[in-house]
Amino acid sequence: MNTYLFEHQYLDVTIKRLKAKIGHLAHRLFRLEGQKEKLTTHISSVVFGSKKLFKHQFTKKEFVQDHQSWKELFLAVRNKQVLISGRKDAAAGNFVFTYQPDTHDLYMTSLSGKVVTFSNVVFPYGQEQVNQTVVRCK
Repeated sequence: MNTYLFEHQYLDVTIKRLKAKIGHLAHRLFRLEGQKEKLTTHISSVVFGSKKLFKHQFTKKEFVQDHQSWKELFLAVRNKQVLISGRKDAAAGNFVFTYQPDTHDLYMTSLSGKVVTFSNVVFPYGQEQVNQTVVRCK
C-alpha cells in the first residue's frame, strides 16, 4: 500500500511537474531561436542612418566582401545629425540640453546626473534663431 501511495502521490506528481517544466523550457528555446533568427534577417522599423544603407551591407557586393568599409560609412551617416526637441515649461527650452550662445557650449545632463560639455557647437543653419530663442527663454 505504501508503494502504491508513494507512486501516485509523489512520483506521478513529480513526473508531471518535470514534463511541464521541460515543455516550458522547450517553448522558451523555440521563442528565443525565433527572435535570434528575426534579429539576423529582419530590418528594424527604426534605423539611425538609413534603411537603404543598412540593406547595403547584405546586398552590395563591395560591402558584403568588406564589412568594415560599410560599417565606417554607416557610422558616419548615422552620427551626422541629431534632433533635440524642446519644452515650453523648461527654463532653457529643454531639461536635458542647455546651450550657451556666447561661448557656443552645449551641455547635456545624463540620466545619472553627470553633465557632459560639447565645446564649439555652431549650427550651420539658423544660428541667429537659436541665439534669439535661447536668450528669450532665460
